[in-house]
Amino acid sequence: MALNRQSLEGIGTIEVPSGPEWERKGNQFYNPALGMSIIIQNQINGFSGREQAYLESYNEVNLRDAPNWERGPEQLGQVAGHVAARTSGRFNNGTAMITRDYLFFAPFTTVLFQSRVPAKHADALALTDYLASTFRR
Repeated sequence: MALNRQSLEGIGTIEVPSGPEWERKGNQFYNPALGMSIIIQNQINGFSGREQAYLESYNEVNLRDAPNWERGPEQLGQVAGHVAARTSGRFNNGTAMITRDYLFFAPFTTVLFQSRVPAKHADALALTDYLASTFRR
């Protein structure tokens, strides 16, 4: 699989999937064979020092938007030397899905790196973990 490095609105870069197996629309990537989606979003805010509160709020939004979402393991720490969080979960909207999201915190911005994949392709989340590890500021 091919990867390209993408700018994240001036706060850093991250590798993203490319190649014929991936469809791309802006900051949304989709692999039809895996049913996997990756979305990158930017939120302007100032959560430096309040990352745990933001993570709690983020997970509440997941529950609001997907009432069947079950919160899974999460971790607040660092990725590539930067304050970050990882949160996981699952839901079933007719297809059992697994979620894994990374949140990268900068002084005035939070980058959301979100991944969704059918449970039968859960091994594909290794790609999400790898891509998150390529975040650079």
